[in-house]
Formats: sequence, C-alpha cells, structure tokens
Amino acid sequence: MVYASTCPFCALQSPSMDKLWRNQKSRGLQMLALSVDLKPEPAIAYLKAKGYSFPAAWASPEWRNNFPKPQGLPVTLLRGRDGKLQLAEKGQLLPKTWMPLLT
Repeated sequence: MVYASTCPFCALQSPSMDKLWRNQKSRGLQMLALSVDLKPEPAIAYLKAKGYSFPAAWASPEWRNNFPKPQGLPVTLLRGRDGKLQLAEKGQLLPKTWMPLLT
C-alpha cells in the first residue's frame, strides 16, 4: 500500500490493512506500506499514533525520482503466492474487494 499520513482515504483503509496483516502474517502474508510523505517523521508518527503493526517504509526523494508519481492515494497492489499481480487499485480499497483473494 502506498500512502501518505495526511491522506483521508489512506486513513480509512489502513485499519483493515492492519487487521489483515495481524490475521494473516502467520499464514505467510507479506505486506509493505510505503509512505510518500515528504519527510519520514510524519509517517512514523502516524503509524505509531494509530498502533499499526504492518511493515512500513518511507519513499525517499531518491526513490521517488526513480518511480512514477502515484495518480491517487492509497495505491494497493496484491500479489498471489505465485508472485503474479492479483489486484492493482488506486483509491480506497474496501475489504469486500480483497477478501475473496485470500482463499
């Protein structure tokens, strides 16, 4: 999930992503939330304040210069166990969209 600490749609989606992580990590789920905040401190504070436990990283300016700018937030990519992309969505992703992919 690509997100920003100030994104209202990211704030709506993040609780379900954290619940997914907590419930599925023991089954091999891999997840990475990538913050596109301009500085890492707001991203760290956001995750800490909300108590989210999913793995997260900050997209540095060097990283952002090498990848296209997201056209909307959040951006969520889901890959299957085979590594193939199962879902790519920009904007808030509702659990009813990704839950069927867990079976």
